[in-house]
Amino acid sequence: MAFKLEVKGAKKDTLIADHRTVTQDKPIELPVGKYTLTATYGTPEAIGFNKPYYKGEAQTNITTDDLVKTNLVCKLANVMVTVDFDKSIVDNFKEYKVFVEDGKGSGFNYSSKLDNLKEKGYLPAKGNLVWHLVLTNDKGENFVAEDTYTNIQAQHHYNIKFSLSEDPTGNGYSAIKLVVDNTVNEDTREIELDFSESQLPSFTPNTGFDVTNEMSVPVGDGSKKELTFSAPDGIKSLILAVDNNVPTRSALKMYELVEASQADINELAAKGIKTQSIAYGATSAVVDITDYIKNLPTGEYNVDVTLYDTKGHVASCPIDFSIISDVDADMVSITPWAKFALAKGKYFSSSAPEGTTFMYKKASASSWTSVSSSALKFNTSAKTFEAEIGGLEGGTQYLIKAVSAEDTETREMSFTTGSAGTVYNMSFDDWYQDGKVWYPYAKGANPTVWDSANKGAATYIGSSTSPVEGSDAVRGKAVKMESKYAVIAFAAGNLYTGNFIKIDGVGAQLDWGVPFTSRPVALKGYYKYSPKAIDNAKSPHTDKKGQMDKCQITIALADWTSQFRINTKKSQFVDFNGSDIIAFGRLESDKSHSGYVEFTIPLEYRYTDKTPTYIVISAAASYLGDYFTGGEGSTLYLDELWLEYDVTKLTDEQKSKVHYK
Repeated sequence: MAFKLEVKGAKKDTLIADHRTVTQDKPIELPVGKYTLTATYGTPEAIGFNKPYYKGEAQTNITTDDLVKTNLVCKLANVMVTVDFDKSIVDNFKEYKVFVEDGKGSGFNYSSKLDNLKEKGYLPAKGNLVWHLVLTNDKGENFVAEDTYTNIQAQHHYNIKFSLSEDPTGNGYSAIKLVVDNTVNEDTREIELDFSESQLPSFTPNTGFDVTNEMSVPVGDGSKKELTFSAPDGIKSLILAVDNNVPTRSALKMYELVEASQADINELAAKGIKTQSIAYGATSAVVDITDYIKNLPTGEYNVDVTLYDTKGHVASCPIDFSIISDVDADMVSITPWAKFALAKGKYFSSSAPEGTTFMYKKASASSWTSVSSSALKFNTSAKTFEAEIGGLEGGTQYLIKAVSAEDTETREMSFTTGSAGTVYNMSFDDWYQDGKVWYPYAKGANPTVWDSANKGAATYIGSSTSPVEGSDAVRGKAVKMESKYAVIAFAAGNLYTGNFIKIDGVGAQLDWGVPFTSRPVALKGYYKYSPKAIDNAKSPHTDKKGQMDKCQITIALADWTSQFRINTKKSQFVDFNGSDIIAFGRLESDKSHSGYVEFTIPLEYRYTDKTPTYIVISAAASYLGDYFTGGEGSTLYLDELWLEYDVTKLTDEQKSKVHYK
C-alpha cells in the first residue's frame, strides 16, 4: 500500500505521493521548525467494495540538522460494512440481495447471484447507513424491507445479519441484527414481512401490449401501451425509471409517483408518459407510455416500473424494447466534437445491406458527402456500424443520415460541432523588449496570454526566454529557452500561458492558465533541444545530479474558477492528477535535436462531459526547473504551435490516448 504523505509547517509544506520513496537514505529535507505529518491511503468520500480509507497524523519538531524519525499510526477512517444471510433465508429464497447506501443513493449491491456476499464494502464516516433488502422466492415473487442507522462512526465494522422467524412460509417477521465490532453493540430490529400470497400486488398490460419479452416496435407506432397496477394492501411507493436521454442508452432517471410533484408529472408528460400523482395507500395506478414510445427514434430502450406495497411486497415490470425502422439502416447517435464527430447507425436485416454508410452535409449546403466504406466499423452481433467523420468545421450545424444503396431518403439528424478555439501568439512571432526583459507578446497586447520568469531573473542573467529567428526558427520568429544559474539559484528557461506575479525569496509566484472553453485532441508544433548534464540539484532531486537534463512541454485543460497561483518557494504547483484537470498531455525528452522536429502531444481526456474553463501550456528547458534542478546551458527552441481538433489526423496510438469515445 502506497500512502500519501503531507508535511505542513510554518516554513514549508511538502507532499509525497508514495511514502515508500522516503527512506533513511532519502529522507524529507526540512528547515528547523514544527511540523504536522499526515499519512492517508484511499479517498475519504469513496463508496464501494474494497475502498478503505486510512489516516494517521503526528507532530514532529526539527531542531537540528539531523535525522528525525516520526512514527505514524494509520487507522481506518471510514466505515466497513459486511452482510450475513442466515440459513433460514438461504433455504427459502432463490435470490437474496441487499443494497447498502449512504442515504443519498450512492452505495453497493450484495447479491447471492453475484456471489459477492463476502465482500467488504465501505462508506464515508458520516451521515447514515441505509439498507434495502429484496427476497425472491421460487415463484419469482419479491418481498422487500429497509432500515436506516444514523450517525455511523469511523473505525467501526457494521455487520448486518439477516434472518427469518421460524415460519417463513406464512405470516412472519424478518429479524435483522446489526453487530458493530468495535463496540460489541447489537441492535436487533423486528420488521414485518407478509409472506401470504392473497394480497400480492400485480400489474396488467392492455391487450396487445406484451411486456413479458423484449419487444420490437416500428418507429412511429402509436398503438396503446398502458400498464394498470393493483395493490390490495395499498401502494407505498411506485417508481418509474425511464431513459433520460434518447436515442443513446444512458442511466435511467427515477421518478417517484407516490405524492409526486407537479413538476415531475409535467416532465413525464413532456416525454409522452401519461400518469398522475398517486396518494399513499391507493390500491391502483395507471401508467401510459403510448406517446413516449411513439416519438422515439430507432434504438434500444428501457422502462422499469416498480411497485412497493405497505406490507413489504413488490411487483416489478421491466420493459425492454427496440425501435426499429422501416428502412434498411437508420441513425442511432451522433457525438460531435469541434472538427470531427462519432456517428453510430443500425441496420435491420441479417447482414449489412449493400451500400450501408453515412451521408452528411452542412445544414446550409445542398449536396451530401458519403463516408468511405473503409472508414466504417461494423459490429455484426449488434447490427451496428460506426465512423469517425473528420474534416468538419468548428461551431457549424450539420445534418447526417444512415443510408443503404436502396434507401437514401432516410431520417436526418442534426448536430452542431463545438468551437475550435486557439491561443494568441502560438507562432511566437510577437515580442517586445523592456530593458533586459523580453515579453512573448506584442507591446500593448490585451490579453497578454504568454509569460516567463524573465522579470525575476533578467536583472542577474538577462532574459533566459527570448525570441530568435533565421535558421533558429521554423518561420518568422521562435522562442529560445535557456537554463542558467542566476547568482543565488538555478533558473530554467521557461514559457507558460499565464502571468508572472512577483519574486518570492529564492522562488517566484506565477498565475497559470488563460480562459479557454474548447476541446482540442492534441497539441502540435516543432521543437529542437540541446540538453546538458544536471549540475544544479536541490532536494528532493539531489539524486538526479549527473543525469542528462530533459525538456518538458505540457498541456492541460482545467475547470478552474480562476488562474492557479504557483509558488515555487513553497513547492505549490498544479496537481495534474487532480479532479479539476479535464485533459492532460506531456512530452519529456533528453534527446538532442540540432534541427526542428515535429511533435504531437495527445490530450488524454479524463472527463468528456465537462467543458474546460482554462488552458495551460508550459515549456521548460529543464523539466525539474521548478525545483531549482537542471543542467546549466540546456536549451529548448519552440515554434509554430497549434491545437489539433480532428482526431482522424492522429495515429491509432495517439487516438488511444485521447479517450474520446
